Amino acid sequence: MTAKEQQIEAAVAAGEIPGLILLATDTADKFHYERTIGSASLKPGAERPLTLDTTLTIASCTKIITTVAVLQCVERGQFGLDDDVSTVLDELQDLKILKGFEEGTENPILVPAKNKITLRHLLTHSSGIAYDFLDPNIIRWRMSTGRTPDIGESTPLLQRTNLPLLFEPGEGFVYGYSLDWAGILVARLNNISLEDYIQKNICEPLAITDLTFHLEKNDEVRSKLADFNFRSGGITQFGTPADPNGSISWTPGRVWPDPVVEEYGGWGVFTSGPSFLKVLASILRNDEKILRPDTVDEMFKDQLSAASKEMLNATLSIPEINNFLGGTPLGLQKTWGLGGLLVLEDHTTGQKAGSLRWAGLPNLFWWIDRKVGLCGFYASQLVPTGDPKSVEWSTVFIQDMYERVEGFGAQV
Repeated sequence: MTAKEQQIEAAVAAGEIPGLILLATDTADKFHYERTIGSASLKPGAERPLTLDTTLTIASCTKIITTVAVLQCVERGQFGLDDDVSTVLDELQDLKILKGFEEGTENPILVPAKNKITLRHLLTHSSGIAYDFLDPNIIRWRMSTGRTPDIGESTPLLQRTNLPLLFEPGEGFVYGYSLDWAGILVARLNNISLEDYIQKNICEPLAITDLTFHLEKNDEVRSKLADFNFRSGGITQFGTPADPNGSISWTPGRVWPDPVVEEYGGWGVFTSGPSFLKVLASILRNDEKILRPDTVDEMFKDQLSAASKEMLNATLSIPEINNFLGGTPLGLQKTWGLGGLLVLEDHTTGQKAGSLRWAGLPNLFWWIDRKVGLCGFYASQLVPTGDPKSVEWSTVFIQDMYERVEGFGAQV
């Protein structure tokens, strides 16, 4: 056991962070790290240990799976990255941009969008479509139109996302429902549910048997579901913990309803850590099981316009928002690839420029580094998201994996 692994284990034992599933592997399929620490539930009288087959709510880690599904459609010639998505998603025609509110009133100023939303815009969060519950202007717009700000996932997606844009498509960056729309695009192009599409085209090639949007259809996956934990001390205006040292305890309920109304391509998957790692490893190894090599190469290219990249980096310069949106190292230049954030500079953890990475709401973090040949997954089930302690300890884990793989390579 390395010193860093001992430190992580001690942090879990002390209640500083909840139970963890820690996974990593390399390009050559020779280095493998699998570790579970702590409990799948802190519910008094119902404590149970985490195991590798524990079911996780992976939230926005779903986005890279949906991205793979969409890119498969591009490979088949069903749709182009720069095609207008409103030709299939007719709900995204005739969009308006929210420019503010008339002075002294709650009357919104809405102007027609000049640009069309392309598939590339959806995959890079440069469409102008925000999460309504995260943006104060969209919340204000909802209130001004008599609509309650909607943070309940029981509402169908097509009702949730009937929202104005925040900027011209392709000219900004905002985290939002774009990948949910991309999931609907996959379903409509193939006349099949997103669940069935992913089962056939991603799960089967990778021998994944425990991934689903629908717990109500898979009792075995549901029976292994980890509970959520909550850090006490309140929440900041950005939705992150107000007290990073607050105590952690079991919290009832789930983030998503059960059963779900529909399949959210941006946040709806349940699966185990090793199964999710199979997706990352397939991309890292460019093994052609789910995507062609040229498509994988495209995932690791800068996809943003100068204006979108500027807005992304300005957004992530605020520590609380940076923690909320992926927990990437502060001060490094970043852009968006296809499927995740692309870090443009080397980091002290050992992670190299060109690494793709992202996160999930219950403080999950993944990365793929093709230069070093390493991918990994730090998985907890802790809310609120953007937990500073989780960002800190996930960084320790990442550094430990880079040190281990370097030592492993020297031994080999």
